[in-house]
Amino acid sequence: MNETFEPGNWARIKIFWRSCGDPGTVCILKVVYLWPKQGSAYWQKTASNMLWLFLGLPILLRQQRPGLHGEPFAIYKFRTMTDARDADGNLLPDSQRLTPFGHFLRSTSLDELPELFNVLKEDMSLVGPRSLLMQYLDRYTPEQTRRHEVKPGITG
Repeated sequence: MNETFEPGNWARIKIFWRSCGDPGTVCILKVVYLWPKQGSAYWQKTASNMLWLFLGLPILLRQQRPGLHGEPFAIYKFRTMTDARDADGNLLPDSQRLTPFGHFLRSTSLDELPELFNVLKEDMSLVGPRSLLMQYLDRYTPEQTRRHEVKPGITG
């Protein structure tokens, strides 16, 4: 059966395209479509472009975290919050600084994709205990300190 484009079908295609013409929608559709084909590299590029559009620069957050044997290393993540401050110059609470796109990145764990760079640098492994903030080191019990006998991991 040879199907032709009748005026009614063409109008439906135009309406569909107009509804999806929003760059954000198209970007999300591309991500969903290309995820199985291009993997995490496409996610990183798309997430970094969206972060640049919504939050501006810098795109990456760099923090010092304890690694193997408690030695500090720089961990990289996508930035999900603004640097909004009150009248006194103090940072606003996290709930007020978290953007909707940042919430999406956190809920899907896409904010942690740059940690793959830490795996390549051999500061982290894919599987291991989560790396907590440096300020918690003095609060560890001897049993909790054992987490530093191995490299920190992305998956926890």
